[in-house]
Amino acid sequence: MSYSPDDNAIPFGTAFTRQLSQRDLSLQVPINYVTVPGVVLTSACFANQRYEEASAVRCISNLLAVGFQRFEVDIYWDASRQLWSLCPVQLGAVTSRRSAPRGTLDRPGDVREGPVNVFARQDASARSLTLTSTATQVSTQTEPPPSTTVTISSTAGSASPTAAAGSGTAIDLGDYSCTASTNLELLLKVVSSHLDSTQTNVNSTVSYLIFNLHEAARADGELPDISDSLPHGNNSLGTILLGPTTNISEYLYSPGGLADQRADLNASFSWFGVNPSRETESSYFDVDKSTSDYFTPNGWPGESFVEFTQAKRLLVGIGSIDSELEGYNLEANSSTVFSPGYLSEPVSVEFDSDEVESGCFFDDDVTAVSRGNNSWATVALNSSTVSGLASNLDIVTDLTRCGISPILNRTLGGSTADENFQPYGAFVQSTIWSWAEGQPRNNTDHDADDPDSSNRCAVLNGESGHWEVENCENRHYSACLTSGQPYRWSISDSDTNYVEAGMTCEDGTTFDTPRTALENRYLLDAWRERIDNNDLDDNSLLWINFNDLDAKACWVVGQNASCPYLQQDDNGRFVVVPVVASIIVFVLATLTVFVKCAANRQRARRRRKGDDGWDYEGVPS
Repeated sequence: MSYSPDDNAIPFGTAFTRQLSQRDLSLQVPINYVTVPGVVLTSACFANQRYEEASAVRCISNLLAVGFQRFEVDIYWDASRQLWSLCPVQLGAVTSRRSAPRGTLDRPGDVREGPVNVFARQDASARSLTLTSTATQVSTQTEPPPSTTVTISSTAGSASPTAAAGSGTAIDLGDYSCTASTNLELLLKVVSSHLDSTQTNVNSTVSYLIFNLHEAARADGELPDISDSLPHGNNSLGTILLGPTTNISEYLYSPGGLADQRADLNASFSWFGVNPSRETESSYFDVDKSTSDYFTPNGWPGESFVEFTQAKRLLVGIGSIDSELEGYNLEANSSTVFSPGYLSEPVSVEFDSDEVESGCFFDDDVTAVSRGNNSWATVALNSSTVSGLASNLDIVTDLTRCGISPILNRTLGGSTADENFQPYGAFVQSTIWSWAEGQPRNNTDHDADDPDSSNRCAVLNGESGHWEVENCENRHYSACLTSGQPYRWSISDSDTNYVEAGMTCEDGTTFDTPRTALENRYLLDAWRERIDNNDLDDNSLLWINFNDLDAKACWVVGQNASCPYLQQDDNGRFVVVPVVASIIVFVLATLTVFVKCAANRQRARRRRKGDDGWDYEGVPS
């Protein structure tokens, strides 16, 4: 049940550098304004209605490995077993000999009325989308051994099928095949294992689990009355998340923690009471003052604070709730689980071919963050929202540029992610709003004789809207940001090389780099306007304050900035903790040594006679 992705599912080389540098750029931006790729687990893992442990673990692992950070998960309250299951059918008591017919249940989140049949929550048309993959070769990892399958044919009152079949045994119920162990605990254990394995390297990111709550149907397709058997006590979501079996509680960033930090921003445990390099950018939220304390009614911390200061990596929230579970006491989870809708704000978007026609948060007439609020903005890409979409991922890129997190709710390439992770990895790569595909080009060394050795500075291409590496000695205009206004960019009046770019920005502006997709969209608009006014080539290049001058493939903001990471492996991939995290480890290790030494000193303290005959207190030599 551990995190175990396919070979090559984890990006490496240029693909890895793109994801890493983009994450680092947004570390101080509030997490609610940072776009992340999301996926609906039902569509990506269970479109074939097989809820089996081995394939589920592999699928979830692959989705985590390729870079999905937001997971929309349908979980079902199985009243017959008193647990949260990923399978839509009760497994604790099969009450009919006949197989459950396929029906047309509502989609997750809709209200269901009256008896219904168990069904496939992913329509057949969603399995036909083929997207162009930019991933490398297909993994050759050996397939996991198939689960034993048994067809349950029992009468009412018979023993639970799980009594006759172990947790790894697949139980066929009509169109569904489920193992008893494919439940919420399994999901949390895989996620926890992923968090453990990436906690001390640069693959660490903040992730989100959004649970849509449903009732599991009986084998005959009807929904039983569960009003007297709703989740409670140890089966409550909050209790499960804090329990010892999943080992996930240490990573949770909770609603209670957020409330305390919002109430006193300058406290040592909050966003402004930390090292300036980890402070959250305050221009994205309201800051008020009560007596001597600063507070915010609507702010969120940046990933740098959440991950490196708080050592938290996971936020859990509720999405939708079926009417049958309305009596479930959500308040019991309020200290651990964010309330419905708190971590998402679905927006209405219309598409024209491969572009967003309406609903984009970019507005060239509006540069104030409060006016163009895209907090937690999401759009689900399913068969209805992307009907007529060509076989490419341009729409995903355009949504991201609009400040909207795309949520994949389709099965790609006719395969779930355990069968083929490549199209899902391509989806994630399409959310890269900064570097162009194939960028940043890798420079192998700093050899002055190598003509490519000076290509260590970043530029924005006015035609593509993406970044490229460029010779630092070439002359270009510079990107200048107005202080405290992340969407207000201007272009320098003169061109220069990268080292002197900061001197070309006007007073009140600073040579800088976009930190989010929407910031980059505003800069691109300002640059294209200058291109038109100055009659420049469409692909004219603009300096942004981003370089890898200090260390190969380690891109940093600032002309004299140092790489925050340590050594690399043979593939040029960083394999150890960020310096900010390693400092914490070093300090803790040092304190441990001091404490142990102090304890040893107390235990070993004794009287010794010196060479001069005097007794004195000391430690053994």
